Amino acid sequence: LLDEEPETDDGYVTLVNAKENADGTLTECEERTNVWAWKHPHHDGTLTYTKLQGDVRFYDVNFGYTPEKTVLHNAYVAVKDGKIAYVGDKRPAGTFQEVIHGKGQVLMPGFVNCHTHIPMTLLRGYGGGCDLQTWLNDYIFPAEAKLDDRAVAAGTALGLAEMIASGVTCIVDMYAHTGAIARQVLDAGISANLSCGGVYFGAAEDFSPDRCSDCQAQRALTEEWHGAGDGQILVDASIHAEYTSQPPLWQWMADYAQAHGL
Repeated sequence: LLDEEPETDDGYVTLVNAKENADGTLTECEERTNVWAWKHPHHDGTLTYTKLQGDVRFYDVNFGYTPEKTVLHNAYVAVKDGKIAYVGDKRPAGTFQEVIHGKGQVLMPGFVNCHTHIPMTLLRGYGGGCDLQTWLNDYIFPAEAKLDDRAVAAGTALGLAEMIASGVTCIVDMYAHTGAIARQVLDAGISANLSCGGVYFGAAEDFSPDRCSDCQAQRALTEEWHGAGDGQILVDASIHAEYTSQPPLWQWMADYAQAHGL
């Protein structure tokens, strides 16, 4: 093989899934078989399949996993008023305040981190190696009780910086001092769904939304922050966990979310 001349591909040879037949021939198929073959159409209308073996390097290709989700090559994207206004292979008309050349880079949707307690960057590694209940009751809950808005804001800023550097553009966060988190999110420019995570340790029969501090926090958070930043921040209703609350709080949160379109 080292003495063979390298093959050239003028754009008509494709890589396909294949099945190996009993006689050693290959048949193209739709399902994944972990067997790949080069599909080579010829001028006389015939096709040949050559099993892929060894390492392959691709240069200057346009690639998409499925035909309906094509990866565009040398495309243009225009943004207006913070929203994508145009995508295509032709330069859009008009003048633009900023032009970014994307040669050698990839433009793709940002990552969404769907489960965060972002201020806990301050507690990373604290109480490690314990079971959940020991970790929560002996380490985390006592430490969190000492956090104020300033500490939560610092932890949030650190966590946001780390995630933004990794391509995260939206988070779904549940934590106390949620207003402090919201202010940091707004300043950072990413999107977020935020909730305070309701906790209620009292008896179920004694539950009252007017006496439950987290019900009051939920109301205040919704009124102040839902839709802030032209929709950059959305407020959710949630409980912390089933083992830190009671069914009446679950029902109240569900009813509140439905009534307020959360």
